[in-house]
Amino acid sequence: MTKNTEKNMIDMVKDKVQKVSAYLYKNKTAIATIMWVVLLITPQIIFADNGDTEWTWLTDIITKWIKRVGGLFMLIGAVEFGLGWKDNRADDKVQGVRILIAGVIVYGVGFSAKTFLK
Repeated sequence: MTKNTEKNMIDMVKDKVQKVSAYLYKNKTAIATIMWVVLLITPQIIFADNGDTEWTWLTDIITKWIKRVGGLFMLIGAVEFGLGWKDNRADDKVQGVRILIAGVIVYGVGFSAKTFLK
């Protein structure tokens, strides 16, 4: 890898980190509110008399969203893999396959989560 390529990759990563941190800083109040609500609701769900139904409801939502995120990663990986074939770029093909495999793993975790969260 040349120094110019390394510098471009480092600059790209720094730019993405700055964008994420700017987004988090901009939405810090909403994020803190959501965290407080989750913090206040979680003991009620876990220690409630009918906690089994609420725990089942919570695990259903968690597993459903884990599967959706895994599916989204698979879709993004497939698109990036296809674009790598269109432009005939090996690095895009490899990155697409990596994202696709990561999506399959995340989907698999979501699919088998019910076994571990009973």
